[in-house]
Order: sequence, then structure tokens, then C-alpha cells
Amino acid sequence: MRRNARLPLLVGLILTASGMASGETAIQTDWAGGYGVPGPVIDWGSCFATSEAIAWAALPGNLTLVPAPPIPNDITTNFAEPAGTIAVDIDEDDDLDIVSVAYTGNEVAWWENDGSGGGWTKHRIAVGFEGPVGLCAVDINDDDHVDIAACAEDADEVAWWANNGSGTAWTRHEVDPAINSPFSVRWADYDNDDDPDLSAAAYAANDIVWWENTDGLGGSWTRHTVDANLSGAWGATPVDINEDNETDILAAAYGANQICWYENLGGGASWSKRVVDWDFDSPVSIRAHDMDGDDDIDILASSYSGTVAWWENGGSRWTKHVIAEGLDVAFCVFAQDLDGDQDPDVISSERNSDRVWWWENADGVGTLWIQHLVDETGDGPNGLLAADINNDTQQNIIVAFSFSHTIRWYDPADAFTDNGFLETSILDAGDVLTDWGTIDWTCQTPANTSVTVEVRASSDPETLGAWSIVGAPGDDLSGYVQDEDRYIQCRISLGTTDSAASPTFEELQVYWNQAGAVDEGDAGPGGFGLRPALPTPSPAGRATIQFTVPRVGDVELVLFDPEGRRVRTLAEGTYEPGEYEAAVTGLARGVYLCRLNAAGFRAIRKVIVN
Repeated sequence: MRRNARLPLLVGLILTASGMASGETAIQTDWAGGYGVPGPVIDWGSCFATSEAIAWAALPGNLTLVPAPPIPNDITTNFAEPAGTIAVDIDEDDDLDIVSVAYTGNEVAWWENDGSGGGWTKHRIAVGFEGPVGLCAVDINDDDHVDIAACAEDADEVAWWANNGSGTAWTRHEVDPAINSPFSVRWADYDNDDDPDLSAAAYAANDIVWWENTDGLGGSWTRHTVDANLSGAWGATPVDINEDNETDILAAAYGANQICWYENLGGGASWSKRVVDWDFDSPVSIRAHDMDGDDDIDILASSYSGTVAWWENGGSRWTKHVIAEGLDVAFCVFAQDLDGDQDPDVISSERNSDRVWWWENADGVGTLWIQHLVDETGDGPNGLLAADINNDTQQNIIVAFSFSHTIRWYDPADAFTDNGFLETSILDAGDVLTDWGTIDWTCQTPANTSVTVEVRASSDPETLGAWSIVGAPGDDLSGYVQDEDRYIQCRISLGTTDSAASPTFEELQVYWNQAGAVDEGDAGPGGFGLRPALPTPSPAGRATIQFTVPRVGDVELVLFDPEGRRVRTLAEGTYEPGEYEAAVTGLARGVYLCRLNAAGFRAIRKVIVN
């Protein structure tokens, strides 16, 4: 007899005996496959679920803390709403100076670099230029000095200023006094006559235009329309996309939600539009760069709606790769190798949330990116770029913060962040009867650094529960998780109180046993037993599962599907000694597992349903 027990009817089954317990191991020594694999997985491989402030690609086979955010250095703190900003050697002293426009200050100016980036002297190029937003630098009049061209949204004009050679005196020249809301200006030789022409995106006019440098010296200009119907034309970038020795134009259309390019069919006289993306929401910044190292020009863009993406040039078609989404107005984007590994990284910003980010091109081909914080103390990051400001051969990030009226450059920090963590993919131990063994790891912990490993486990990968800190490498997992939990996840945390030192994590190992059933027809320890179904096989799809209880005790007989999910409970409660049967009918065809737990005895049989 049984006490307080139940034996519900189930499915028609054919049962076969499983093997005895076997040892299993999961090892992870490489994380370079990157994040985004929450699991469950049966092998960790080289991927993981998520991380924060952990460098997992920089040093193959190791985890370390990421470098601390770069060190900010102010160039100016009182330039009224800086917008477009560039770095160029204005005074011909072999260092890079900074040139910018002040949108509400109606000013164009440059800052002379003392050579180290530590001292800056402001020089005005122009005042009273109403609402300037973009600029570029090129020798327009062929006198071997760098000149400046700029566009003014409020004044609806494009002009250029001739440099006297030292940047101390500038002469203004008109390009176009009636272009409706120009948002960007760039230079290129569109007509192949060996002098620089200019081009712009005119937002309110929905135009992409270029101006021919008619006399070759910037004294007269002829406007040519590339497209008079590009809704919300915001950005235009010259580049030879199809490598035919004609300069084409990339364009971002805020109103049309398009990324497109215009093929220069010869000398700038006629153009053919090619749409790259018909549905990129509100693009505002566009760049040309080889993002995947295959020696052709790809497209990089950011949007007001908060996406940074690039499009891989496949010749006749383009493949979109998203770098980041959900940013709070990604107002500007720039590509440059920031970490010295010979591939392009990406800088962008959240204008409304005052954050500047850079994304490390982790795999070198633009499909795996690691996000790093640059700054969150400025107000309204707008124009940004990268250049070697202090002549140390390292690229520096330069950002114009519109609403705090600041232009700032950043020096890479020779320090590590304080702490970070990485969470492994959820590991599927592969059996409903898991007997967890030990957890082990290897790491290096210099003075004032630390490594912590935590675990959590469950029979349901969606609800793994709270983390438990593992005391030491080699600990038995039974002290932290429940045996028979099929899924396990680990979290590795690194910390330091010495900014010059980081711990290094090298290897993680988890051991467990997969428990099997007793031999067919035999009783287990103390006379407990789980026997095959009768009859076997059953043409009618009906069977009876037999089990033995030699003494009073709690019994649970459960059927699981191949993924370890509980299908039905066949028997549950306190049983008197005796032989018991569970009749089963009606399961769908497939493989199942039947498990008996009784007073410390555990057995499992594979069930094949005809």
C-alpha cells in the first residue's frame, strides 16, 4: 500500500535501459567568439552571454579588465555651440590644429596647437557667419596653404577663406549666397581638372549639389545639381565607390530615411542614384571607410533615431551590419583605428544623453564590436573625429560639445577600470539526472587585484535563480547548486584597487556525472528498482512501468522530454514496501526519459515511443 501517494495514468511507451553514470567536463579557454550567446549550449566554445568592462579579444585566451576611459583635455570651454570640427595643420608647423564653427556664435575659428596638445591659442577666421554647421580644409587657390570652406544654415550660404600661410589673416570669398540650409560641405575634384571643387547637402532644399571651381583658384564657382529631390538631405561625402576614377557622393537623407550614393557618370556632368538602404530611420551622419579590410569602400552612418551601422560593399549589393542600437540621438559618427590593431574602430555619441562611445572592431572585419565609454560629462556631443593631437603616434578622440560650448580631446588612459564581469553561456549538462562535481579555474592575480567566480543552476534555463559565490578553485558544486539541475551558468568578476594592474583569467572547468539506470530487471541498493515497461514492444501503444519500493519512503516517478522538460508525474508520494505499476498511454512519438527518485535511490530509463 502507499500513503498519500498518487499514480496518474499516462502515455503508451516502450522503455529501454540507459547506461550507467559517466563523467563529463566543460572547459572554456577562449572567449574571442564574443558575446550574444545566452544558451543553452552543450559546449561553451569561444562565445559567452554578456560582459561589462572585460577585455576578451585583446589578449587571446585571456580575460582582463578593460582600460579606463580616456583622459579629457579641454581645447576651449567658451565657443558658442560648436558643431562641425576638423583637425588640420593650419600654420604649417607639423602638428595638428583644430578648426571649428560656432552655430550660435556665428563664428569660424581655429586653435593653434603648441605641439603637445597641452596649450591652445584661438584665432578667428570669420565672425558674423550666421549659423555655421559644417566645414572642410583644402588648398583652394593653389598657393600651398590650407584654406577653409564652411556652410551656414541660417545664412543659407557657402563661403571659403584664404589662409595667409600662418593662419593669422584670412580673406573671405563667396561660393554660393543662396543655398537653402546647407548642412555639410566637403571638397573633391568632381570634374577631373586637378583643382578642388566643393559639394554640400542642403536640408531644407532637399538638394545634393556641387560647385565647380571654375577658374581653379576659387574666384568663381558654378553650381551643379546632383539631386533636387532628396528629402531632408543631411550629409554628403565624396568618395570613388566603384573605383572608376570618378568621385561619387554618398548621401544621408533624414526625411527619406535613405542611405544612397550617386555615381558620377563622368566629370560631374551627370549622376545616377543608387539606394543602399531604403529604411534607415533619420540618418544624420555618413562616412566612407573600408570597414572589413577587403580593400573596397564601405559606408558608415548614424541616425537621429539612435542606430550606428555600416554597409558592406558587395559590388552590386550591400549588406547591413548594426554596430549599436537604442542610442539617444547618434548625431555624428567617425571611423579610425583607435587601438593600433590595424582595423577601423568607430566613434559616435548620444547627443541627448551626453555620452560619447567608441566601439572596438573585435574581429577586424566589422561583425563583432566591443563598446567603450569615452565621456559622459559634456553637454550635447556633436561633431567628433580622431587624430594624433599630441604627436605620440596614437589616435586621439576629439569631440565638440554644443551645449557646454566645449571642444575637448582625449588621451588614452594608461590604467585599468576598477571592475568588470563576464557571464558564460548557459551550459546544458545534457541529462535530467545530473550529479554535479567540482568547478575549477586558473587565473593570475597580481597584488591588489581579485577574481571571483559565481554559479547558478536550474532545471529551467529561463529561471536560473540567484548567484552563489564559489569559495575556491576545486570546490564541489554540490555546495552551491542542486544536483539534478540540468542547466548551469558561471559569472567571472575581475577587480583591482591598483589602476596599473589587472587580474588575468585563463581557464574555467566544470565537472559532472550523468547518472544512469540500474541493469534491466535488477533492484538497486536496498531493493529499489525501475524495470522496463510491459509489454515491450507494445503494438497497441500501451505499457506499464514497474518499480520496487523495499521500505517506506518518498517516491517520485517522472517522465521528461529529450530537452529535460517535465512532461508528467507518474507517481508521487509516500509509499509502503511493495511492487508498483504505472499504466501509460497516448504520448506523441519520440524519445523520453523516465526517472525514479526513491529514498536516495535514483534511476533513469530511456523511453522510445512508437
